[in-house]
Amino acid sequence: MAANTTVLIVVAAIAALVLAGMIVGVAYKTRASGRHVNSETIPDQAEQDALRLRRHQALADEYAARAHAAQVEIDIKTIRARRLQQQATVHRREAAASRDQLNAQRDSADKFGAAAHTRELPRPLDSRHSGLHNRVEMTPATPPLAAPRCPNFDFYSIKDMS
Repeated sequence: MAANTTVLIVVAAIAALVLAGMIVGVAYKTRASGRHVNSETIPDQAEQDALRLRRHQALADEYAARAHAAQVEIDIKTIRARRLQQQATVHRREAAASRDQLNAQRDSADKFGAAAHTRELPRPLDSRHSGLHNRVEMTPATPPLAAPRCPNFDFYSIKDMS
């Protein structure tokens, strides 16, 4: 039995060595295929990262273009606003010059009318209280196109109230 036991131990040892060799072989193959998969994964991941980077760059370029377009619109509106302010200033100056000229004409007419005629000249409806033609005066609070306020003047039915 000692011989049988020895043979059995040797067979068991050989089986254990074969089993250990098979485990090492399987482990080596799985590791090698893991390395192979890993070597293929790195370029794929690099390409995915490059694609993601291109998307981010395209998005950044799009936002930069939108910001530039908005800035151009702001610049255009600023230029338009300045041009309108300049036109308003020119119109205010012209209105002030016309107002001064009209007041000078009225002063001249009052002086000429008082000296040349002894009878009273017909006056506008709103000047019957003061005896002189009303002077048009613009203040910053008065809108440029506002008409002078007259308490007894009706725009719809013009009639003499004297």
